[in-house]
Amino acid sequence: MTSPAAIRRMVAQMLPAQPRFGFITAVDTGQQLVTVAFEDGSTTTSLSWASSAYPSPAVGDRVSVVPHTTGWLVVSKATPRPVLVPDQQVLVLPSHNYGGEQEIPTDGSAPGAWWWADTDATDSDFSRTFIEQGLSDAQAGDTEGHRPPYNYLHATALTYPLAASVPSGATISQVQIILRCSSTFAGGSGSAHPVAPIMYAHTYTALPSGAPAWAPGYGPIRFPTFIIGEIQVLTVPAAWVTAWLASTIAGIGFYAPATSLDAFFSHQDSDGDDSGTGQLLITYSGGS
Repeated sequence: MTSPAAIRRMVAQMLPAQPRFGFITAVDTGQQLVTVAFEDGSTTTSLSWASSAYPSPAVGDRVSVVPHTTGWLVVSKATPRPVLVPDQQVLVLPSHNYGGEQEIPTDGSAPGAWWWADTDATDSDFSRTFIEQGLSDAQAGDTEGHRPPYNYLHATALTYPLAASVPSGATISQVQIILRCSSTFAGGSGSAHPVAPIMYAHTYTALPSGAPAWAPGYGPIRFPTFIIGEIQVLTVPAAWVTAWLASTIAGIGFYAPATSLDAFFSHQDSDGDDSGTGQLLITYSGGS
């Protein structure tokens, strides 16, 4: 009976020798011979090369070496082995946080005008990462009765220094924003319930005026719901990142219409919040 080892030897003898890869460490143009250091650690001298396919071997070339009738033959220059560059990540605070609100009277009378404020690098991290979306709970009217009770409809438009946040020449593979649900609104009911962040892109480079104007073709994206205390990491679509780097859009924002129950605000805790809420998480590789 043939042993398993003998069977393995017979199978090995039936298999053709496979190409090997290595690097040329010496070239003898007179004898037309090269020395190759193989990737398995071995070195072989006096190898011929196929001059028609590979006329000019050079020290440092990575080459393919195949079995030939008289031994091994260097047949071609091979592509370099890929170098894996590890991904790196950086958290980035907003450079501007444009917060907008509009009074929506509860008696059905005409809404008020939109009003916007800007918080930037001169403000606290808490203010810069405060994100509001949708219709807040009802506010009391004035004591003289000239103003009915009302809700605030909120929108937030954020800008971040995207390209400037990674080294020159780096490749950005993913952009995400971190949100922590701090509270939910229900258009006056005050009940806690699951809400969905609804993301848009915008083109604002200065304080907005009037109703929010989102970039056409960029949103809305309705993400899965979360509840008070939960954190979501939302991925910005790759096409948006490309447009952002090309300055076609200027940032991202969050908004839900007055009829929606997807109303919440997100902000840092007052006591050492390290969740990264309101910040971009940029994943990149390379660069200098």
